[in-house]
Amino acid sequence: MARSFVKINYAGVGELIRSPEMDNVLKGYADAVVNNAGEGFVSHRYEGKRIAYTITPDSVQASNKNKKENTLVKALGAARR
Repeated sequence: MARSFVKINYAGVGELIRSPEMDNVLKGYADAVVNNAGEGFVSHRYEGKRIAYTITPDSVQASNKNKKENTLVKALGAARR
């Protein structure tokens, strides 16, 4: 079998992980998790070396629900495509 060689274009990867298209994909995932988690959860967008979203409880009730029922873990599993 022939050996393959892959050369990664690091500048291109950096451009990709900060692109508007990647932002749209990640926002879609974040919105799906927030919708599956239910009321009291919100997503926040961060941009540094790459674009990222975090989902956090927005209220004490949502935080307690997440602690007792692992709401965000379950919502993340349900949001997978």
